[in-house]
Amino acid sequence: MNIYALKGHIVKVTVDAEGKVVNGESNDKKLIEEHLEVGKEYIVDHTRVHSWSTEVYLRGFPGISFNSVNFESVSEQTNGQDACHDDYEKYN
Repeated sequence: MNIYALKGHIVKVTVDAEGKVVNGESNDKKLIEEHLEVGKEYIVDHTRVHSWSTEVYLRGFPGISFNSVNFESVSEQTNGQDACHDDYEKYN
């Protein structure tokens, strides 16, 4: 997924051909399996980009951060829009 996703960006959980969550550490996978549905689209509230990972906060799941490696973007966002993200200048 686009780590600079702005509020309203749409994502889905990344899975393998068998529908299993494949990315991230075991705690990342467990969090996905406990809270989200495979195939369902979710709306990004915001992301926090770090040098080693990115936290994804989804609308409807306050206070829960997911690992960005567990998602793929459904909606598109331009490079110009990426530059509007609060963390963009730190890493570009």
